[in-house]
Amino acid sequence: MARRLAALLRFWDVLQGPRYAFWFERKDTLEELIEDIYGMTLKAWCPGSTASVREHLALTVERIAALSPKDFENLSSAYRYAVNGPLCAWDRELGRH
Repeated sequence: MARRLAALLRFWDVLQGPRYAFWFERKDTLEELIEDIYGMTLKAWCPGSTASVREHLALTVERIAALSPKDFENLSSAYRYAVNGPLCAWDRELGRH
C-alpha cells in the first residue's frame, strides 16, 4: 500500500490536471478523489491532522513504510481505534511523540 501511495505522490502534479469521474454525475479533482477513497484511512493513520491531502498522504506513506509487512497486514483495516495504539507506540519508538 505504501508503494502505491508513494507512486501517486510522485506523479501528483501531472495527475492534478484531469478531473475524475468516480461517482455518477460528478467530476472530482485529484484531492477530492483521494479524500473520497482514502479519507478514512488517512484519518486513521494521521488523526487530527490539518495538513493538505497531499501532505497527509506523504505522512501516511512515511508511517506505512515504517511498518513491516506483517505488522501492516495485522492493522491494514485502518479502523481508527485499531490503529491508534500501535501508531502511538511506533511514534514513541521513532522519537516523534
